[in-house]
Amino acid sequence: MTQLEKHAFAVVKAVKIFRYYILNSHMVVLVPDTAVKSILTQQELGSLRGNWIAKVQEYDLDIKPTKL
Repeated sequence: MTQLEKHAFAVVKAVKIFRYYILNSHMVVLVPDTAVKSILTQQELGSLRGNWIAKVQEYDLDIKPTKL
């Protein structure tokens, strides 16, 4: 698993943990790299990333890259 995939997985894991709080609200998710945003917003990927995208798209999230 690459570093970018680890960051994307962290977003997916956080969404799962805080599901109750973000279910009916708009949230802004700050990610450390633009590539993480592209991983989480692509349409066609392999099965692992496809599952991540399906989980993230259930919520009203605005994914924005930021410098750390």
